[in-house]
Amino acid sequence: GVQLGYHEKEDLRKKLPDLRLDLDEEAEEMGLHPIEVGVQGLNCGIVNADALAKTYETLFLELGGEVQYSTTAEKLVLRPRNELGIHGEPFVWQSSMIVGADTSIGMIEADTTIVAAGAWSGRLLDAIGVQSYMRPKKRNLYVFDHQNLKRLINAQGFNEYGKLPVVQLPGAMVYMKADLQEGNLWLAETGDLGREYRLEDDPQPDERVYTENAYYGVVKYFPCFRD
Repeated sequence: GVQLGYHEKEDLRKKLPDLRLDLDEEAEEMGLHPIEVGVQGLNCGIVNADALAKTYETLFLELGGEVQYSTTAEKLVLRPRNELGIHGEPFVWQSSMIVGADTSIGMIEADTTIVAAGAWSGRLLDAIGVQSYMRPKKRNLYVFDHQNLKRLINAQGFNEYGKLPVVQLPGAMVYMKADLQEGNLWLAETGDLGREYRLEDDPQPDERVYTENAYYGVVKYFPCFRD
């Protein structure tokens, strides 16, 4: 299970001198909450998505699989289990199955088709009437590399790396973390209500979500983010 550690206010002040624990009246009117204690997951971590994907690829290749890069799965192909050779098959009264996918490099047939396309799974499955149970929602992640944030990024006393762990601010609907490889700070918004479900093939970051929205909550806790 998760092992938890607790940081009292005085401990937080020493380890995070940039963090404002007691908020002003304006912050309270915004619905933000002062920080009474910090809770840390001691045996938590982050997943290196690139390393994980490469591991799965290696295991797949060892099983005899073949990887096709720069290939788009355009649609899943349905056929009746017992083909009659009649135009328009499969019909509603026929037992059908997925036999593969039409792709940008041609038809790929398979005895078993596994759809693992993340947010794009619905696009393939909706077309054949299969529920994907997934609805994509765009998230914006911002990368900061500024001298004013160096002390925050290199926060001591939380982990063996001497870096800021993942921080979730109460009520501000954002989280932030130090990136170990690049030495900068990542900040993402986590709001749900008012954030539409929509799939974008080429999603672009919306700077206004930070500058005209999340920023006002962030600076109440961390004034070092001020322009």
